[in-house]
Amino acid sequence: MLNLNNLLPAALAVSLGLVVFKYAALKTDLDDALQANDTLAQSLASQKSHADYLAQSLALANQQNHRLVEERTLLNTLSADYRRQLKSIERELSESQTELEALRLSPDETTKQWANDCVPGAVVSVLKYATSGACSQNGGTD
Repeated sequence: MLNLNNLLPAALAVSLGLVVFKYAALKTDLDDALQANDTLAQSLASQKSHADYLAQSLALANQQNHRLVEERTLLNTLSADYRRQLKSIERELSESQTELEALRLSPDETTKQWANDCVPGAVVSVLKYATSGACSQNGGTD
């Protein structure tokens, strides 16, 4: 028969072996979990850094967008002012040409001759952007 004194140490040895085996397995699992935790912490720090970078980039892009919108508004205003001035100048030119044509067709001979003759060189030299030349504009004398 089996002696209890012989069986008890063997059972304790087997139990101790199982506990050591379980401990080794749990230790490996714990080490793996700690390493995964460290990797996740590093990944989280990297993602947070990337999120901060993106937030700063977004803020900078919003500032640039705001400046561009203001610039576009200013350009639209300037363009509208330019078009108004251009139309005004074109209207004045048209009125002046109409008046000149009326002077060219005047019944008064002196006025008619003055309107159809060339502008004297002395008058042209006073005008900053005018140039003297042959009076051939509009197919006749100016």
